Amino acid sequence: MKRNYNNYLILYLIPHGLFKDKDILNLQWSSIESLIPCLVKSLYDGSIQVRLHDFEKALTGLINAENTANMNILGKTATLWYYLTEVFHQSFGARKGNFAEELIAKWFEYYNRDGCKRLKVIKVGNRSHSLTLGKVLKQYGISSRSGKQIDFVLESRALKRVDFIELRMSEHTGGRTAQESLLDKHEELLEMLSKGLREALLRMGFREMNLVIAILFNERHELINPADKNSYNLGRLNSLINYIMQDNHIWGKVNNLTRQGYVYCDGKKIDRDSFEEKLRESLDHSVCIASNNGEFKVWFKILLGDQFFNEYMCVKFNEIKNQWFSMIADDVWLFYTLSINETKLAREFGQTSARKIYELLNEEKTSILNEFEKLYEDGRRGNLSLMNYVNRLNGLADQCVNEVINYAKKRGIELRVLETNDVTAIHEYLRQLCLAVFAIHLAMDKIDKDKAFDKCKWSEEEET
Repeated sequence: MKRNYNNYLILYLIPHGLFKDKDILNLQWSSIESLIPCLVKSLYDGSIQVRLHDFEKALTGLINAENTANMNILGKTATLWYYLTEVFHQSFGARKGNFAEELIAKWFEYYNRDGCKRLKVIKVGNRSHSLTLGKVLKQYGISSRSGKQIDFVLESRALKRVDFIELRMSEHTGGRTAQESLLDKHEELLEMLSKGLREALLRMGFREMNLVIAILFNERHELINPADKNSYNLGRLNSLINYIMQDNHIWGKVNNLTRQGYVYCDGKKIDRDSFEEKLRESLDHSVCIASNNGEFKVWFKILLGDQFFNEYMCVKFNEIKNQWFSMIADDVWLFYTLSINETKLAREFGQTSARKIYELLNEEKTSILNEFEKLYEDGRRGNLSLMNYVNRLNGLADQCVNEVINYAKKRGIELRVLETNDVTAIHEYLRQLCLAVFAIHLAMDKIDKDKAFDKCKWSEEEET
């Protein structure tokens, strides 16, 4: 199904039933469904409630900007722009992390369903990521009160192995506290081997435990190429390995296991220097140790970039991206960028263009809003395919532009939208505004109770 990128795919304007079988669109929507009403509301109100303390206002100089003359539009808009950007990015931090982990969990399942290593994603309740370690261990017959969160747990009965994975999007893993958070679950699991974990796993038929750290992107936000040392920051990797080699961290736990007879998987004796050398010098930064009788193995691995996808999906990331990212919704970037421009217009002219157009159309009994409402109801009834709906929605946006221009001329209303005389750019902006007006119509006129302004939640705390 080829996507027409000149057509906007706006989930807020699409009944959920039309995309409920599209994994990535569902994940997008579940991640942003409480954020989009906030942006749509700002397009109607022309403002959001600003909450900045005086120290932040002093640092940024906004304490001055608020007192500038009314003709200083940038000054009058600066605080609102600053806060909108700040609250948006704060709101998006947790959302994008959760989206990535949920998507990767789906990739584990999809690529292992009929091939790859046939790995199974372990779940706690309905959760497939960020699992409480104690609850995971109970599934393997181990009593544990550990409240630590492990990103993913996978198992393969065929390979007789269990993998505990900690994932980081960026090689910028932070300081000591972040490194501790990255490794503390693995340290606990190593400790528990001598407290019944090894025997419990063996009883269930598992002969191997993999402790994995995966780091996907470098400081330039590019997928790491582990074969190219210029692709990642060697200093950061060395810092992580130095932390691993401290006596009270991974190396200390491994050293304790050597006293219980553990050796390298090739039968050689474990010592500090060789363990560190394997971590630093092997391409996949891996070390394998085994119990003295060789019946149980433990791998410790640091997987970089495509090593992670090759290991767990058996394909490169680009292949995954080409398959899964061909149909992505536009809600966030479109409504956010509209909000930035429209709040400035509201400061300058008293209201947003989106609100002016909504009120203009809403006063006309036969306006395009009626056509949108009919389309939305058709979509709810399942009478249309997703792409048919999207094409018709964008067609309505085109009709809306012409209708808005005609109504504005008839009433002598001046529409100020962009600081340009480029007719094509103005037409496209009006098209985007019409989509925003449809969104306002959904919320203001209660066409869909799930698309109301009171569903707005900027933060997880609000959602809780």
